[in-house]
Amino acid sequence: MSGRCNQVSQGIEMNSYSYFEDITSANLVRDIVKDSFDKFHILRNSCDNLGLSFDEIFGAKNQSELLGKIFEKVAAENYARACDTEVVNPSGDNDPDLRFVEKDIPLEIKVTCGDTWMGGTFSKRPADYLLISWDKNTKENCFVALAHLEKEDWLPGGKNYYGTSYPKRALYEACDSGRAKVLFGELLRLKWGQTGRYKIIKKSTRDK
Repeated sequence: MSGRCNQVSQGIEMNSYSYFEDITSANLVRDIVKDSFDKFHILRNSCDNLGLSFDEIFGAKNQSELLGKIFEKVAAENYARACDTEVVNPSGDNDPDLRFVEKDIPLEIKVTCGDTWMGGTFSKRPADYLLISWDKNTKENCFVALAHLEKEDWLPGGKNYYGTSYPKRALYEACDSGRAKVLFGELLRLKWGQTGRYKIIKKSTRDK
């Protein structure tokens, strides 16, 4: 695995995506997902064991943020181990979620419990992302995709949100154009007449 991770991609904008596509295997993603959700459940159970209802204290948005922080830490550890390279988490608000030190390239992580990923000011920069969608009801099922996003890929967030958004339709189109890849779960385009044209299928985090 480490040999593949040390390959140097050529080009300017998409070479980082090629690098991440090459090193991000299905087995690596499965390990990241399982480890992240195991830690998430430990955190949740710790609250419940203290008589503090995790779901009452943390709403869906807060839980997604907590899960995102766990994914950041776990992904850095797993990438570093699998690729035999240094991967660091942010030391400040302006730093990327993961930085691969040797190549000096970032990887961002976005987590949602819906079908649309939300971004802020720094989402306008070209970057590679692990896009994660999880089931807040079962807290077991999850979807992961790798995508390269440019500034123009981020859409206005709407009147109730100042930031930007990236919907599942855009991800499906990015997969078609070779700028994204589903790594855990499925992303389907449904037939005309069915409810919703695109559907994210989340996979159990317990699946091998």
